[in-house]
Amino acid sequence: VGISYYYLLTGSFPFQDRHVAKLAKLHEQAPIPDPSSHSPDIPRGAVELIRRALSKRAEARHQNGLELHDELQQLFTQMRSLSSLVDDAVREMPAEVSDNQNSLAVTITLDNGRSQTVHVEETESATWSTQIVRVYSICGPADSSYYQRALELNSEVPHGSLAIERIDGVPHFVMLNGYLRSAINSVELRQSIHDIAQWADDVEQALTGRDRY
Repeated sequence: VGISYYYLLTGSFPFQDRHVAKLAKLHEQAPIPDPSSHSPDIPRGAVELIRRALSKRAEARHQNGLELHDELQQLFTQMRSLSSLVDDAVREMPAEVSDNQNSLAVTITLDNGRSQTVHVEETESATWSTQIVRVYSICGPADSSYYQRALELNSEVPHGSLAIERIDGVPHFVMLNGYLRSAINSVELRQSIHDIAQWADDVEQALTGRDRY
């Protein structure tokens, strides 16, 4: 599989020789050629995957097909743009997507006739030193008169959590969820967008009785 992947990315085999014995010796002893020498824009993660798959030491290679599949899936997800993931996620949903500065805004029409806007953005987690995808929706202003009811509602939410964030400098209640950028896929993103929209709207209605966000 490592050889096949190398060929797919570069258009050539890592080792070539007309004599089978010499070719076998290259596979056994020669260092793995850098795929980037064929194409500098090959992602670093793809280069690392090839090196691992073609390692001379069996214990350093993927131990089974599932492990290799998972790494390939993570690599594919990282290579996709966030906008393409969101487009796939909402393809069959009653939703409109717009680019809202640093995030994508997904406005969904809910079954009850109300609407809710869900924001999807990539951000760097300083705490965990990794990229995460945040999915959140504004529920209403973080007025102190809502605190007790908001805490009560938060204990009943099965997906995501209710938090306070500053939106344009003003504290707001938001329903949010977070995923590792390397692990999120369009199916999970679709479910998260749907659930965050529904619960954010429920909280907004319970707290304010309005349909602003």
